[in-house]
Amino acid sequence: MLRYIARRLAQAAIIVAIVATITFALIHHAPGDPFSAVLDNPNVSESVRETLRAQYGLDRPLPQQFVRYVGALSRGELGWSFSHDRPVSEVLGQALPNTLLLMGVALVGSFALGILIALIQVARRGTTTDHALNGITLLFIAMPDFWLALLALLSLAYWLPIFPVGGAVDSVTHDYLSAGGRIVDRLYHLALPAMT
Repeated sequence: MLRYIARRLAQAAIIVAIVATITFALIHHAPGDPFSAVLDNPNVSESVRETLRAQYGLDRPLPQQFVRYVGALSRGELGWSFSHDRPVSEVLGQALPNTLLLMGVALVGSFALGILIALIQVARRGTTTDHALNGITLLFIAMPDFWLALLALLSLAYWLPIFPVGGAVDSVTHDYLSAGGRIVDRLYHLALPAMT
């Protein structure tokens, strides 16, 4: 049993190492860098550019950058988010509760819907209802998730404005609602992404 656990941990470590290496390589082979907008500005002096590159280690050779990157990852330091202007761990920590809620609701909903469809198909085996449900489920399984999401957003949030376009809650009224109203508001904003 201990050998099995050790083998699984070794496999997990190898996968993490491969993913970290691929991520590093993709980031460094992409055009530009995090400071492209600043560095392309003619009003920014060369000394400021060099300071920024040195501060984030972008002036070092790639092997040194990789060792620094792996060392930071092993300590749980995910770096700085340039788009949010704060640490990546804070950005992920803020997004994690909403992500887990959406995943949980979608998972429970998909299990419930799958069981319901299976029960209907078993009860009406060989009928038109069975064949129609087979075709509909096959269509949704074969459809790419991003395409389904775009179609759902376009049809149910734009053409028929039934659901909100985005956000976890209504940013204007959510704080002024009662506890029940807040739950309903949250479920209303959760419905379309969870269905998708």
